[in-house]
Amino acid sequence: INARLMADEESPRLSVSAGVAVYPRDGATAEKLLTSADRELYRNKAAARAATAAAAPVGELV
Repeated sequence: INARLMADEESPRLSVSAGVAVYPRDGATAEKLLTSADRELYRNKAAARAATAAAAPVGELV
């Protein structure tokens, strides 16, 4: 999500970053899924605003 809002004659920029992991590809437990999603969240934040990326399959994790 990347949108302009109008607030009191100003136009602040709003952006949302998210990480997504898919069971069972990205982890078989809640902890592994959260770890994969968290890693993707920070990869998106580092890459650029309004970016999206999917977690790598478990066998391809670095």
